[in-house]
Parts: sequence; structure tokens; C-alpha cells
Amino acid sequence: MYLVFEGPNKVGKTAALRQIVPKLEKAGFRVTVSREPGGTKLGQQLRGILLDPRNERMSPKVDMLLFTADRMHLMDVLFGEDAERYDIVIVDRSFISTVVFQYYANGLPADEFLNLIDLLRLKTPDLVIHVTAGAKTLMRRRQDKKALEVDHFETLGLEYEQRVIDGYFKASNLPMFKGKWVTFDGEQPLDVVHEQIYVEILQRITQFRNEAG
Repeated sequence: MYLVFEGPNKVGKTAALRQIVPKLEKAGFRVTVSREPGGTKLGQQLRGILLDPRNERMSPKVDMLLFTADRMHLMDVLFGEDAERYDIVIVDRSFISTVVFQYYANGLPADEFLNLIDLLRLKTPDLVIHVTAGAKTLMRRRQDKKALEVDHFETLGLEYEQRVIDGYFKASNLPMFKGKWVTFDGEQPLDVVHEQIYVEILQRITQFRNEAG
């Protein structure tokens, strides 16, 4: 089963992932975890280029092509000959982030990129865990971090933040995600969000196995 965690920066999705994976392993599931970009050695190099705030801002198409190169390589690694070793593959971000950050948040249609995804036959998640929160909450959390880990997407201001938030809800309506997308309120206490996500994943695993078997 292929799960992705998605949402705006500083929404708490990565923290949720880190809390939930040990619980899944304790429950007896074989889990592997990766991230986009940076889930492979090649991806780590591309991640450094993409997220370095010292670099000039790249066009959405350049961003898209770099992310897609990393994504294709990661899918080859995760779903290659060793794929049967795991019950669950979890990835922090996916091509959905490209749809939202490079396209919807910039006011651009994503048809071109979605056609590329279809052409390349990139794997679609079995479940999208989408964590969201208000733009002001996300900006406040970023300020609380004192800019220790700020990438160039996090320097674009409140209006861009809101477009990202709205972009995720727009992406959730794409036909490819019908029945596969679940949104969680990141304004809630973290332990509440984590438990909600964990319960949802367990239910989906049961459903996935029943459909597969």
C-alpha cells in the first residue's frame, strides 16, 4: 500500500508521520519511509538545489522538471524488486506538491504536468493524508521556528500561503484521487491529529487488503 503525507509547509504532516510509523511497525506492519525531494542520493542533491533560498527563483516548469526527475528515480527504487519486502510504503510529499506549489499557487493550470504524470505512468497513491491549517497559523509557526530551516517556498508571504492551502483543496477534487484523499484539521492538538490519521490508515489498510484479496 502506497501512502503519501501532504500539506503546506509547517502544517505538522512530517511530525505526524514520525509519530505514526513506529505505531504501525509495533502493530506488525513492515513499513518503509521516504520523502520527496531527497529520498535517494540523487534526490538529496536535487533537494539542495530546489530548496536553497540563495538560488534565484526558478520558473514553475524548471521546478516541475527537477522534481519529476527525482520522483521517477524514487519510484524506481521504492517499487522495484524489493517492493514485496514491505506492507506499506509512506512518502513525505508526492507529485501533488508539484501540482499545488508550482501550478495552482502560481495561478497556472496543471493540465500539462498531469498529462506528463500520465505519460510517465507515475504511480498514484492508494491514500493521500492531507493535513491543513489556516495561513496565519502556518506563518506564526514559521516565525516560531526563527527561520532556522526556511526554504525558498517559505519566503513568499501570506497570499502565496493561502494559494497553497486553496490549491490542496482544488487538487483533492481531481478524478484520480476519488475515494483516496482524506483531509485532517492541523489546527487541532497534535496528538489528536496523529490519532485520527493512525485510525484512518488502519481502516484503509483493511479495505485495501480486502479489495486486493
